[in-house]
Amino acid sequence: MQGTDNANAGGDEPVLKYDDSDFELSSAEEKEGYITLQPSVGYWADAWRRLRRNTVSMIALGVIAILVLFAFLGPTLIPYKYNQQIRTSLNLAPFEYSEAEHSQIAAGEKVFPHCFGTDTLGRDLLARTMTGARVSISIGVLAALLVLVIGSIYGAISGLLGGLADNIMMRIVEILSSIPDILVVLLIAVTLKPALDNFVNKNLDSALAGIVKILGPSMIAIFISFALLYWVGFARIIRGQVLQLKEQEYVTAARALGAAGFSDRLAELGNGLDTMLGNDCDKDGVSLSGGEEQKIAIARAIYRDSPFVVFDEPTAALDPISEYQVYARLNEIVGDKTAVFISHRLSSCRFCDDVAVFHEGRLVQYGRHEELLAETGGKYAELWNAQAQYYQDGSI
Repeated sequence: MQGTDNANAGGDEPVLKYDDSDFELSSAEEKEGYITLQPSVGYWADAWRRLRRNTVSMIALGVIAILVLFAFLGPTLIPYKYNQQIRTSLNLAPFEYSEAEHSQIAAGEKVFPHCFGTDTLGRDLLARTMTGARVSISIGVLAALLVLVIGSIYGAISGLLGGLADNIMMRIVEILSSIPDILVVLLIAVTLKPALDNFVNKNLDSALAGIVKILGPSMIAIFISFALLYWVGFARIIRGQVLQLKEQEYVTAARALGAAGFSDRLAELGNGLDTMLGNDCDKDGVSLSGGEEQKIAIARAIYRDSPFVVFDEPTAALDPISEYQVYARLNEIVGDKTAVFISHRLSSCRFCDDVAVFHEGRLVQYGRHEELLAETGGKYAELWNAQAQYYQDGSI
């Protein structure tokens, strides 16, 4: 590329002048050289990559994996059950054998050691530890699922609704947060015990009754308390994320396009909001009709969120149905902004607070639609009657 230096009128600074011959279009190979392709990374792949970079998290993940194997796989590897009582092996220290077990070993039998010892009833402490760990992990997973489901739904609804509904729902969360957890557990356990005992006695052969009997009132009370109380913190987190997402640009853009009546057409576009308009610069671009371009122009005015909006013939290229849809969403489009409609279609005047009628460069009438229509000799009534055949039936 070459240019010519010429002095400006003052002679102080040079002015560069170019013509078309100074520029040359890039070839396809040159364009490809400027593009760095990044492989698409999915959500879970990205999450795993971030996790691997965090040393503490990887160590914690390893510890959790070991505990899960210990709790769920361990009991299958030892010959003792958590409730099995060995009368000849009471209060044994870790890796200690009883006299009966020494006799078995002397006779050539293989005896699995009591790695954690035994208790006063001769029960293997390793087996009981594994079983206890399995119960604790199961409770933790179920409780986390309860917190996740209830907290996510409650927080998402609160964030999406906003306003008064959000305030009421957050006050409920604050009330629940102030209730002592242990008090709720005790009250639920005491209240449920008679009902649960009665259920088990009447349904002895039922699988559900067997589960209730194993869990007991205290364990069930813990699950219920989790469902009642422990989700509130997670609900706050989800609510905050939803409120943040609502302010993202792509959400605001989609909302603006929906208010302008372009949402159905947007759903048909393969690239959504990233679709290139026009095919002059992109062969995969989309060509829009005049009415669709007008809807996008309205959406841009909404997205800009200016306090003052001027619509100059905003529905001139729209069909009657689309025009009615735009007017029906007028309050959503304008909101608390000041809007000025310039139009020769008097159907739009029915939605306006005040109407100004101009004729031959002069303001000839000003007022509300009903007031101006009542002035039978006025210009507004004359224009309205001339167009009345299109909207006097109230369909527009």
